[in-house]
Amino acid sequence: MIVIKPVDVKNASLFSSTIPEPDAAQGEIEFAIVNKITDAGSAATRFSSNGGAVFHGINPPYATVKRYDASFDADGFSFSISSEDTSAAAIAETGDNIYVVGAVTDTIYEYTKAGVYTGFSFPVVGSVTSMVWDGSLFNVTTLKSETIATYNILGTRMDDWVAVGDGSIIGAVGYDFNGMNYYALDLISKYVYQLTAKRKLTGAAWFYNQVGQIDDSSGVSTFVNISGVMHLALYSGFAIFPFVFVDRGERYIRGFYHSLYESLEATADDPFYGASKENPSWARVGPTNKYSAFDAVISNQSISQLTQEVEIKPGYGIGGLAAFNLTGIDSITVVMTDPVFGIAYYETYALTDKTDFVILDLPDYPDATTKVTFTGAGEIGVGALVLGPIAVLGVTNYGTSVQQLDFSVYKEDSFGNVQVIKRPSAKLVNFKNTVQKEDLSYVYQQLNELTGVAAVWVGDETNTTDFTLVYGSHRDNTLNIDSPAACSVPIQIRGRV
Repeated sequence: MIVIKPVDVKNASLFSSTIPEPDAAQGEIEFAIVNKITDAGSAATRFSSNGGAVFHGINPPYATVKRYDASFDADGFSFSISSEDTSAAAIAETGDNIYVVGAVTDTIYEYTKAGVYTGFSFPVVGSVTSMVWDGSLFNVTTLKSETIATYNILGTRMDDWVAVGDGSIIGAVGYDFNGMNYYALDLISKYVYQLTAKRKLTGAAWFYNQVGQIDDSSGVSTFVNISGVMHLALYSGFAIFPFVFVDRGERYIRGFYHSLYESLEATADDPFYGASKENPSWARVGPTNKYSAFDAVISNQSISQLTQEVEIKPGYGIGGLAAFNLTGIDSITVVMTDPVFGIAYYETYALTDKTDFVILDLPDYPDATTKVTFTGAGEIGVGALVLGPIAVLGVTNYGTSVQQLDFSVYKEDSFGNVQVIKRPSAKLVNFKNTVQKEDLSYVYQQLNELTGVAAVWVGDETNTTDFTLVYGSHRDNTLNIDSPAACSVPIQIRGRV
């Protein structure tokens, strides 16, 4: 009996794949598409928010204003406020002019859309973190304060609003208005709060966390409203992504987690975090198409047309490879390439009317990359692809049995009519093995390491489609010391569905 101890296929080990993520052919859509700002070296972290397709940005503590289009590209236009202040803290714009808060002078300066200072300015509260024009007033937020100060177009200070009143917002570092509601972004709690026209909580709040969306740990700095869609911008300024609101029943993937999610309610939660809440707003449906062959569920297939090719680099030596629930596949080609020794293994196997496959003679090259190519005449599917080092757990004997576990539901009425709710089935294999007494400790150690782990088990190592081939986990097993030489070790494997 031989077992393949599986490689955990993740980003680092999946060297390449012909299946994209998201896979548009399978209807996959990324929850929030990350957009990179092209001039990242001096990218903006504070943006004007006028709902238009053209907006302006600043990068504190610098004093330059740049113009960006809806594709997040700086279009070459910029102007400096250095004659008025050495550092810009926030920016907003009306239909006619651009307004910039000077961080040193705590003053709002007015500029034309051509970047010319008009000479008009007025003082504001200190430590400004964000500013938005809502059509009639400038709304100004400050660091670690719940107060929102408002000013009219002439610079007269109007009402001061306490944003929440229940302590939910410690400091609104970002602020936006969508024509109906205000939204305050709290860096401390990592929540976005929806506010009424009187800046009070509506009860709607969304947890955000950019980890996974963007490889950046500096945090979110502010909102920006681009073509009527709110976005969150990072302190680093290197990327912007949409702040997406969805209705119940919508499906999106999160490529970072290689998972497909369905919304359980109207929400703007990130699917990964929404699924982990006490009262979840999202449910994980399963893996993405690219990773369906690596999720230990045989019934989830990676689907493609004609060919499917993956390259895996585990970082250590392997000896076996197996594939399960194969549909539409005529042949499998396995190529192992070592960076020093070149091609170490190259074989093509015909697959006729077989759904499972295993090879156990891969050479041990720790630095090698293994490429597996599945080929068919139309749509092809791979339910599971497993590779890894192998361990020998004795000799499998006659008397080994294979059982089908049927999870379908059968309902029979009083007339004998049967209604069937078809569900997946699984393989249950009862191996009857013989292990030499001196090898019992080794076998016990291997079984202990594989407790709860889906691995590949096969009784006949010479047959690539052996009937005992199963992908699953072993159950409670007994190692019998019933002979001074050859001991009986029955091992039961419950296959995955």
